[in-house]
Amino acid sequence: MTGYYKYKTETYECDKCLWKGQGERLTMGDAFNELFEIHCPNCGNKLGYILYPTFDEVLEFGSEDEKKQVRERIAYADKLEKSELKSVSQLPEIDKEGEIKFYLKEKKFKRKDHLVVYADDKEIWRELMFFEYYERYIEIAKILKQKYDSRMTDLLIDDFVPWMYGDCSLGEIYRVEDFRESLRK
Repeated sequence: MTGYYKYKTETYECDKCLWKGQGERLTMGDAFNELFEIHCPNCGNKLGYILYPTFDEVLEFGSEDEKKQVRERIAYADKLEKSELKSVSQLPEIDKEGEIKFYLKEKKFKRKDHLVVYADDKEIWRELMFFEYYERYIEIAKILKQKYDSRMTDLLIDDFVPWMYGDCSLGEIYRVEDFRESLRK
């Protein structure tokens, strides 16, 4: 497979119609998460696949604007990781007998989107949020369960959590609901 930044200058030949030319003349076919198809511009025959560039490839071969965007994404990913709840030691002790109602809310602080965890009505954790964070929801709930044990029986969410599920499949929604049910047992 040819790299993203090189395929346009390479020569391709179609085994169906015998067209021959540079990759810049190819047409793009179906696009997937990590790659896209390339097709003959003459007959539409699929000639192969091109992988989207990695961050390292963009930083080496990309335009200045592309490099800037990648550096911003890397910086944001670092901030995101540093903001994450990773350990029970990051959570406060809660001096309360019996069940604690935990809520997860999507909030905006200083123009940045956050996940905010409440124990009853008190904020106990805040971290940066990202699109389709349903797996992160489960990770947070597991840490809460580890810390608060039987006092934690659910991590409630608003009826409308557009970032949590995004455009994921129904399977992921059921996975979260099954996980929530397991917390109640």
